[in-house]
Amino acid sequence: MLLMLCVALAVVVSIRAERAHDGAAVTVAEFKPPVSALIDINSADATLLMTLPGVGEKTAQRIIDGRPYSEIDDLLDVYGIGEKTLDGLRDRVCVGASDGDVDNDSNDESLAE
Repeated sequence: MLLMLCVALAVVVSIRAERAHDGAAVTVAEFKPPVSALIDINSADATLLMTLPGVGEKTAQRIIDGRPYSEIDDLLDVYGIGEKTLDGLRDRVCVGASDGDVDNDSNDESLAE
């Protein structure tokens, strides 16, 4: 996880250097991390969640306590996360499978044969 954050930071610095050369600066807010660097709200620990904008220790714990999530908009149910905070998180988080989720659809079809 630390490696992903380091890679993301390196990309920001690289983009900033390229754009500065062209005369246009890019801010961290404009940076959109690659999909592989997204933080999974169903599995990230509190320390990783606290790297997100607007997420402190208490909000990170509330996110963990509210699991599992089926979509990013479910974060609106977390006390302390409103539309403005969620807008800042959309490009930085993803919803992976929760620990208890198992896709049994394919198994059901194979049993029917």
